[in-house]
Amino acid sequence: MEIEEESLCLMIVRPVGPMDMGHAVSISTQLYEALDSNRQRLVSLEETILSLESGDVKNQQVALDDLKSLDLLLEEMSSRMSLGTVDEKRSLAVTVMNLAVDCWVESIGSTKADMAEQSGLWNVYMERDGYFRTQTLDKYLDEETLPKKPRWKKVLVTAEFVLANCGEDSPLCQELKTAADLFRG
Repeated sequence: MEIEEESLCLMIVRPVGPMDMGHAVSISTQLYEALDSNRQRLVSLEETILSLESGDVKNQQVALDDLKSLDLLLEEMSSRMSLGTVDEKRSLAVTVMNLAVDCWVESIGSTKADMAEQSGLWNVYMERDGYFRTQTLDKYLDEETLPKKPRWKKVLVTAEFVLANCGEDSPLCQELKTAADLFRG
């Protein structure tokens, strides 16, 4: 891409196929570090321009303004690309799952086990006493029991299933939609 007489390279990073989330986070971390490193180079270049003793103040100011604009753009890209800490993502996943269950129970009037069974996303086991158990889903409802490598996509698909089957008029479902959008990034 050409911007006036300068070249700009745009890189889109996304998984091509099934990929371990840890690998995707590693790529994101590397990209964030590269952006931060370039931002530091811009700061250094800005200081160099300021230290020049040239009579061409107008061109120096134009270059300085361009650098500031580029710095702001890089900072915005950096903040958009960083997913936050893994702990924040884990916490948000738990919030999304709890909201999904609460929204389902409030809107449909049936149980968490019914949601798990109807969605086909979570296993449901019947105990000897006839009680339905959602052991894996239950692990996603508390940060302490959330698996070390959670199935992030399953969290989103669960939220989407609940939203598709529940009226979004409910404040709880609106909260779920907002949390799912935030989780999606």
